[in-house]
Amino acid sequence: MRAMFGLVGLLAAIGVIVAFMAVHHPADTIRQGESAKQQLMPLTGQDQEGVKAKDSIHLVRYDKDGKVRYLLVDKIMAGGPMEKMFGLKRGDKIIRTGPIDFKDDGGSEDYVFQAYGDPHFRPLVVIRDNKQIELPQPESSGRDNNSLNQQIDAIPGIR
Repeated sequence: MRAMFGLVGLLAAIGVIVAFMAVHHPADTIRQGESAKQQLMPLTGQDQEGVKAKDSIHLVRYDKDGKVRYLLVDKIMAGGPMEKMFGLKRGDKIIRTGPIDFKDDGGSEDYVFQAYGDPHFRPLVVIRDNKQIELPQPESSGRDNNSLNQQIDAIPGIR
């Protein structure tokens, strides 16, 4: 009788272990880790390919009265982090990053690079074709929309 209870207990324990392993498969953990890695990459100033935001753009300062008035996008790497995140183009004049308006507070390239990793420094306000626009524009705000889609894709059986 004791042997029977022992055998039933052992089989129940094995059943629980198998059920737990089926629910928490290592591949799910790896997928969630990759999703988290992709979401955290901008905080490091890099995109998923490891290209640094600072290396993907060249900005030229335009000063007046000793203060930066705007930063001109002189060169930008096609498909680079700054182009992907904000949709910046060569010739854009960056006049504001988030709450910092260059004509009032001066400005720095560092603010533009902080905007890449920190949503408090967004949006970038640029002058393009003599029009003032905010970047990223809603339809091109890559990271935020992709972040939600990646989270949905990480849930098994949703799509």
